[in-house]
Amino acid sequence: MKIPYKVGVLSGLIISLISCGGGSSSSDSNTVPNTPSEPQPASLTLGISDAPVDDAAAVVITIDSVTFKMEDGDDVTFDTFSNEAEGIEDAETVQIDLLQYTGASQFNILEGATIAAGDYNQVFVSVLTDDIDATYLEEKDGDIKPIKLPSEQLKLGGITLADGDDNANVTIEFNLRKSMTYNPGPDRYILKPTGVRVVDNAESGSISGTIDLDAINQLGVDCVADSNMIYLYQGNELDSSLLADNFNSEEANNGAPEGAIAPFDSTAPSFDEETQQYNYEFGFVPAGDYTLAYACNLGEEGDDAEMYDGIAIANPEEQMATVSVAAEQQATQDFPIAQ
Repeated sequence: MKIPYKVGVLSGLIISLISCGGGSSSSDSNTVPNTPSEPQPASLTLGISDAPVDDAAAVVITIDSVTFKMEDGDDVTFDTFSNEAEGIEDAETVQIDLLQYTGASQFNILEGATIAAGDYNQVFVSVLTDDIDATYLEEKDGDIKPIKLPSEQLKLGGITLADGDDNANVTIEFNLRKSMTYNPGPDRYILKPTGVRVVDNAESGSISGTIDLDAINQLGVDCVADSNMIYLYQGNELDSSLLADNFNSEEANNGAPEGAIAPFDSTAPSFDEETQQYNYEFGFVPAGDYTLAYACNLGEEGDDAEMYDGIAIANPEEQMATVSVAAEQQATQDFPIAQ
């Protein structure tokens, strides 16, 4: 705030300006008018990643185009793809086995692509499904099944690209446990947008850890190696009695009790032959506070992504922890949790 001058000083200044002709001009001729700068485009790298599923050997999709739909502006469509490390340059389509890029790993389909900065309220991913060699699921027994999409494309959430960002890294994160369902009539799989997220890498981190099954079994359970899961919930002061297994919260008949908290994500531990231990990892997790819970012995049917299964979480019941995820950082939590 300016401090007002005394009246006498101010009057003298006005008289001086008039006598010098200072009042005859409305502006200084040497002043350069302020003009708004043109918005600078962003440089976009777009990757694909996946949270693994247990009952598939491969989940292969062929992407035909990716469209960023701007809230107040023109849509931007990319219909050629590049990945320098893989020798891909301006390819008309790109094929990816999602199961090869899990956790915090990803496969880039765009690198250094120019795109207008701004708010994009949706991202559309067009996938080729007419040819089974282009997009398919290979079951563990070797059977190949077609994959279909609603309207041949995935309609996903949006992303904001900052003005002049020369290193905008964005990931399309598939959670196949939620997004892939089997359609028994035509014997095919359906890939839905449910569980597929658009993530700004600069605002996300990861969580990883090891599972010591021998130590867990010493806590009084008989945990089977291929029937356990790590569940991730948003928030750190949750009622443990309300933690639920995966279910479709948009369906009224999913069987979940009132107030049940659906997981943000879930993953099964994988065995590392080199280290001879079980590991897990959640990649591209938005920064914030979370609750991790371990669940042993899911039952013969496992965890149905659509229906509430009543799986005991946590099991053993003390195997629950809170963790904070910082942007571009990795948080660690091993199981069992030291008491």
